[in-house]
Amino acid sequence: MRVHARRIRSGWTLIELLVVIAVIAILIGLLFPAVQSAREAARRTSCLNNLKQIGLALTNHHDTQGRFPSGFEWPDRTMWTARILPYIEQVALYDTLEFGQPWDSGPNMAACGILMPWMQCPSHPLQPPVWFEGIDNRQAATYLGSATGMTKRESGPGLRAGDPYLDGVLFNNSRIRFRDITDGTSNTLLVGEAIFDLDVRGTDFEGHSQAVDHWYFGSTDQLNGINASECIGSALARLNFTKRHMETDIDEKELCFGSFHPGVVQFVFADGHVKTLADTMDQPLLQRLATRSSSD
Repeated sequence: MRVHARRIRSGWTLIELLVVIAVIAILIGLLFPAVQSAREAARRTSCLNNLKQIGLALTNHHDTQGRFPSGFEWPDRTMWTARILPYIEQVALYDTLEFGQPWDSGPNMAACGILMPWMQCPSHPLQPPVWFEGIDNRQAATYLGSATGMTKRESGPGLRAGDPYLDGVLFNNSRIRFRDITDGTSNTLLVGEAIFDLDVRGTDFEGHSQAVDHWYFGSTDQLNGINASECIGSALARLNFTKRHMETDIDEKELCFGSFHPGVVQFVFADGHVKTLADTMDQPLLQRLATRSSSD
Protein backbone atom coordinates (compact mmCIF):
# COMPACT_ATOMS: atom_id res chain seq x y z
CA MET A 1 0.00 0.00 0.00
CA ARG A 2 1.35 3.39 -1.00
CA VAL A 3 1.48 5.90 1.80
CA HIS A 4 1.22 9.57 0.88
CA ALA A 5 3.06 11.94 3.23
CA ARG A 6 1.16 15.09 4.09
CA ARG A 7 2.77 18.29 2.96
CA ILE A 8 3.55 20.65 5.84
CA ARG A 9 2.60 24.20 4.94
CA SER A 10 5.38 26.73 5.53
CA GLY A 11 5.26 30.52 5.48
CA TRP A 12 2.38 32.93 6.07
CA THR A 13 -0.67 33.67 4.08
CA LEU A 14 -1.19 37.17 2.77
CA ILE A 15 -3.98 37.78 5.28
CA GLU A 16 -1.76 36.74 8.21
CA LEU A 17 1.01 39.02 6.98
CA LEU A 18 -1.36 41.96 6.68
CA VAL A 19 -2.64 41.34 10.20
CA VAL A 20 0.92 41.33 11.59
CA ILE A 21 1.77 44.52 9.73
CA ALA A 22 -1.38 46.17 11.06
CA VAL A 23 -0.54 45.14 14.63
CA ILE A 24 3.01 46.50 14.28
CA ALA A 25 1.66 49.77 12.86
CA ILE A 26 -0.72 50.13 15.80
CA LEU A 27 2.09 49.47 18.28
CA ILE A 28 4.33 52.03 16.58
CA GLY A 29 1.46 54.52 16.57
CA LEU A 30 1.03 54.02 20.31
CA LEU A 31 4.74 54.09 21.04
CA PHE A 32 5.74 57.15 18.99
CA PRO A 33 3.77 59.73 21.03
CA ALA A 34 5.16 58.20 24.22
CA VAL A 35 8.73 58.52 22.90
CA GLN A 36 8.08 62.10 21.81
CA SER A 37 6.56 62.88 25.19
CA ALA A 38 9.57 61.41 26.99
CA ARG A 39 11.96 63.42 24.83
CA GLU A 40 10.05 66.65 25.48
CA ALA A 41 10.03 65.93 29.22
CA ALA A 42 13.81 65.56 29.10
CA ARG A 43 14.17 68.80 27.13
CA ARG A 44 11.92 70.64 29.53
CA THR A 45 13.99 69.42 32.47
CA SER A 46 17.15 70.57 30.69
CA CYS A 47 15.54 73.98 30.16
CA LEU A 48 14.71 74.19 33.87
CA ASN A 49 18.34 73.38 34.64
CA ASN A 50 19.41 76.25 32.37
CA LEU A 51 17.15 78.59 34.31
CA LYS A 52 18.50 77.28 37.60
CA GLN A 53 22.06 78.02 36.45
CA ILE A 54 21.05 81.49 35.33
CA GLY A 55 19.22 82.19 38.59
CA LEU A 56 22.17 80.98 40.65
CA ALA A 57 24.57 83.14 38.64
CA LEU A 58 22.36 86.20 39.14
CA THR A 59 22.05 85.66 42.88
CA ASN A 60 25.82 85.07 43.15
CA HIS A 61 26.33 88.37 41.32
CA HIS A 62 24.09 89.97 43.92
CA ASP A 63 26.02 88.38 46.79
CA THR A 64 29.32 89.63 45.35
CA GLN A 65 28.32 93.03 43.97
CA GLY A 66 25.55 93.89 46.40
CA ARG A 67 22.89 94.05 43.67
CA PHE A 68 21.59 92.33 40.57
CA PRO A 69 23.20 93.43 37.29
CA SER A 70 21.44 95.99 35.15
CA GLY A 71 19.12 94.33 32.70
CA PHE A 72 20.45 96.54 29.93
CA GLU A 73 23.22 99.10 30.32
CA TRP A 74 22.68 102.30 28.41
CA PRO A 75 24.43 103.78 26.48
CA ASP A 76 27.02 100.95 26.37
CA ARG A 77 24.37 98.38 25.35
CA THR A 78 25.80 95.70 27.64
CA MET A 79 23.28 92.99 28.57
CA TRP A 80 22.80 91.31 31.93
CA THR A 81 24.05 88.04 30.44
CA ALA A 82 27.55 89.48 30.01
CA ARG A 83 27.73 90.47 33.68
CA ILE A 84 26.96 86.98 35.00
CA LEU A 85 29.72 85.22 33.04
CA PRO A 86 32.12 85.08 36.05
CA TYR A 87 29.38 83.38 38.08
CA ILE A 88 28.59 80.71 35.51
CA GLU A 89 32.14 79.37 35.02
CA GLN A 90 32.96 81.70 32.13
CA VAL A 91 35.65 83.91 33.72
CA ALA A 92 38.03 83.46 30.79
CA LEU A 93 35.41 84.69 28.32
CA TYR A 94 34.44 87.57 30.60
CA ASP A 95 38.06 88.70 30.74
CA THR A 96 38.12 89.08 26.94
CA LEU A 97 35.21 91.53 26.89
CA GLU A 98 35.93 95.22 26.38
CA PHE A 99 33.14 96.98 28.24
CA GLY A 100 32.36 100.42 26.90
CA GLN A 101 33.55 99.43 23.43
CA PRO A 102 31.32 98.56 20.42
CA TRP A 103 29.86 95.07 20.25
CA ASP A 104 30.20 94.74 16.46
CA SER A 105 34.00 94.38 16.36
CA GLY A 106 36.97 92.72 18.04
CA PRO A 107 36.61 90.38 21.04
CA ASN A 108 33.14 91.68 21.85
CA MET A 109 31.73 90.53 18.52
CA ALA A 110 33.63 87.24 18.81
CA ALA A 111 31.98 86.60 22.19
CA CYS A 112 28.50 87.12 20.69
CA GLY A 113 29.25 84.23 18.31
CA ILE A 114 30.24 81.71 20.99
CA LEU A 115 27.55 79.15 21.74
CA MET A 116 26.28 79.32 25.32
CA PRO A 117 24.00 76.26 25.73
CA TRP A 118 22.62 77.63 29.01
CA MET A 119 21.09 80.53 27.04
CA GLN A 120 19.17 78.30 24.63
CA CYS A 121 16.20 76.07 25.43
CA PRO A 122 16.69 72.60 23.85
CA SER A 123 13.02 72.49 22.80
CA HIS A 124 13.41 75.65 20.73
CA PRO A 125 13.96 75.02 16.97
CA LEU A 126 16.64 77.69 16.60
CA GLN A 127 17.94 79.05 13.35
CA PRO A 128 21.72 78.88 12.65
CA PRO A 129 23.93 81.77 13.82
CA VAL A 130 23.50 84.78 11.55
CA TRP A 131 24.83 88.23 10.78
CA PHE A 132 22.40 90.67 12.35
CA GLU A 133 22.65 94.43 12.84
CA GLY A 134 26.40 94.56 12.49
CA ILE A 135 27.33 91.48 14.54
CA ASP A 136 28.51 88.45 12.58
CA ASN A 137 27.80 84.81 13.46
CA ARG A 138 25.46 85.94 16.22
CA GLN A 139 24.03 83.32 18.58
CA ALA A 140 20.40 83.54 19.60
CA ALA A 141 19.06 83.57 23.16
CA THR A 142 15.76 82.12 24.37
CA TYR A 143 15.69 83.66 27.86
CA LEU A 144 14.78 87.24 28.80
CA GLY A 145 15.19 89.17 32.02
CA SER A 146 11.93 90.23 33.66
CA ALA A 147 11.83 94.02 33.39
CA THR A 148 8.24 94.99 34.08
CA GLY A 149 4.56 94.27 34.32
CA MET A 150 3.67 97.88 33.49
CA THR A 151 3.99 98.11 29.72
CA LYS A 152 4.13 96.02 26.56
CA ARG A 153 5.45 98.93 24.47
CA GLU A 154 9.01 99.27 23.26
CA SER A 155 8.34 102.12 20.85
CA GLY A 156 6.08 105.12 20.56
CA PRO A 157 4.87 107.52 23.27
CA GLY A 158 4.38 106.76 26.94
CA LEU A 159 6.08 104.20 29.15
CA ARG A 160 8.38 101.80 27.29
CA ALA A 161 10.14 98.60 28.29
CA GLY A 162 13.51 100.22 27.58
CA ASP A 163 12.91 103.01 30.10
CA PRO A 164 14.62 103.15 33.51
CA TYR A 165 12.74 102.98 36.82
CA LEU A 166 10.47 100.10 35.93
CA ASP A 167 8.80 97.76 38.43
CA GLY A 168 10.71 94.53 37.69
CA VAL A 169 14.23 93.38 38.56
CA LEU A 170 16.23 93.51 35.30
CA PHE A 171 15.62 96.67 33.27
CA ASN A 172 17.48 99.60 31.72
CA ASN A 173 20.29 100.69 34.11
CA SER A 174 18.61 98.86 37.01
CA ARG A 175 20.44 98.40 40.32
CA ILE A 176 17.96 96.25 42.22
CA ARG A 177 18.86 94.66 45.57
CA PHE A 178 17.09 91.94 47.51
CA ARG A 179 15.76 94.52 49.95
CA ASP A 180 14.08 96.35 47.07
CA ILE A 181 11.96 93.27 46.34
CA THR A 182 9.37 93.87 49.04
CA ASP A 183 6.86 91.46 47.48
CA GLY A 184 9.31 88.67 48.33
CA THR A 185 11.97 87.08 46.16
CA SER A 186 9.94 83.86 45.91
CA ASN A 187 7.06 85.86 44.41
CA THR A 188 9.03 87.89 41.86
CA LEU A 189 10.04 86.81 38.36
CA LEU A 190 13.70 87.10 37.43
CA VAL A 191 14.16 85.43 34.01
CA GLY A 192 11.79 83.60 31.69
CA GLU A 193 11.70 81.78 28.39
CA ALA A 194 11.13 83.63 25.14
CA ILE A 195 10.69 82.72 21.49
CA PHE A 196 13.32 83.74 18.94
CA ASP A 197 12.12 83.98 15.34
CA LEU A 198 13.61 86.33 12.76
CA ASP A 199 10.79 85.44 10.37
CA VAL A 200 8.28 87.15 12.66
CA ARG A 201 8.53 90.78 11.60
CA GLY A 202 6.47 93.93 11.82
CA THR A 203 6.49 97.71 11.93
CA ASP A 204 6.63 99.35 15.35
CA PHE A 205 4.88 102.54 16.49
CA GLU A 206 7.72 104.65 15.13
CA GLY A 207 7.62 103.11 11.67
CA HIS A 208 10.73 100.94 12.05
CA SER A 209 10.89 97.34 10.83
CA GLN A 210 11.48 94.95 13.73
CA ALA A 211 11.99 91.22 14.16
CA VAL A 212 11.53 88.95 17.18
CA ASP A 213 15.22 88.71 18.02
CA HIS A 214 16.86 87.95 21.36
CA TRP A 215 20.63 87.80 21.93
CA TYR A 216 23.23 87.78 24.66
CA PHE A 217 26.17 89.84 25.94
CA GLY A 218 25.73 93.06 23.95
CA SER A 219 24.00 95.02 21.24
CA THR A 220 25.02 97.56 18.63
CA ASP A 221 24.27 101.19 17.88
CA GLN A 222 22.86 100.14 14.49
CA LEU A 223 19.43 100.05 16.11
CA ASN A 224 16.19 101.97 16.08
CA GLY A 225 16.11 103.25 19.65
CA ILE A 226 17.20 101.23 22.67
CA ASN A 227 15.62 97.96 21.52
CA ALA A 228 15.96 96.45 24.99
CA SER A 229 13.72 93.51 24.01
CA GLU A 230 16.90 91.83 22.79
CA CYS A 231 17.49 90.83 26.43
CA ILE A 232 14.50 91.85 28.61
CA GLY A 233 10.78 91.13 28.50
CA SER A 234 7.47 92.25 29.96
CA ALA A 235 4.80 90.32 31.84
CA LEU A 236 2.14 92.72 30.56
CA ALA A 237 2.69 91.07 27.17
CA ARG A 238 0.65 87.89 26.93
CA LEU A 239 2.47 84.57 27.19
CA ASN A 240 3.25 83.03 23.79
CA PHE A 241 1.86 86.08 21.99
CA THR A 242 4.57 85.56 19.35
CA LYS A 243 2.70 82.46 18.18
CA ARG A 244 -0.43 84.46 17.37
CA HIS A 245 0.29 84.88 13.69
CA MET A 246 -2.85 86.90 12.95
CA GLU A 247 -1.80 89.55 15.49
CA THR A 248 0.38 92.40 14.20
CA ASP A 249 1.69 94.07 17.39
CA ILE A 250 5.43 93.53 16.96
CA ASP A 251 6.26 95.28 20.25
CA GLU A 252 4.22 92.79 22.25
CA LYS A 253 5.62 89.86 20.26
CA GLU A 254 9.20 90.97 20.99
CA LEU A 255 8.57 91.54 24.70
CA CYS A 256 6.43 88.53 25.56
CA PHE A 257 7.65 85.44 27.35
CA GLY A 258 6.98 82.18 25.52
CA SER A 259 8.26 78.72 24.70
CA PHE A 260 7.95 75.61 22.55
CA HIS A 261 6.97 73.45 25.52
CA PRO A 262 3.32 72.52 24.94
CA GLY A 263 1.10 74.88 26.91
CA VAL A 264 3.67 76.15 29.41
CA VAL A 265 6.44 78.72 29.89
CA GLN A 266 9.22 78.29 32.45
CA PHE A 267 10.71 80.92 34.78
CA VAL A 268 13.28 81.37 37.50
CA PHE A 269 12.32 83.60 40.42
CA ALA A 270 14.47 86.06 42.33
CA ASP A 271 15.15 83.54 45.10
CA GLY A 272 16.50 81.05 42.55
CA HIS A 273 13.62 78.59 42.43
CA VAL A 274 12.20 77.59 39.04
CA LYS A 275 8.57 77.15 38.10
CA THR A 276 6.50 76.09 35.11
CA LEU A 277 3.53 78.36 34.40
CA ALA A 278 0.58 77.59 32.13
CA ASP A 279 0.44 79.94 29.16
CA THR A 280 -3.28 80.37 29.90
CA MET A 281 -2.64 81.71 33.40
CA ASP A 282 -4.46 84.79 34.66
CA GLN A 283 -2.81 87.86 33.12
CA PRO A 284 -3.12 90.14 36.19
CA LEU A 285 -1.42 87.43 38.28
CA LEU A 286 1.46 87.26 35.82
CA GLN A 287 1.81 91.04 36.00
CA ARG A 288 1.94 90.92 39.81
CA LEU A 289 4.66 88.29 39.67
CA ALA A 290 6.79 90.68 37.59
CA THR A 291 6.39 93.51 40.10
CA ARG A 292 9.01 93.63 42.84
CA SER A 293 6.95 95.88 45.09
CA SER A 294 3.18 96.25 45.17
CA SER A 295 3.60 99.81 46.40
CA ASP A 296 5.56 100.84 43.29
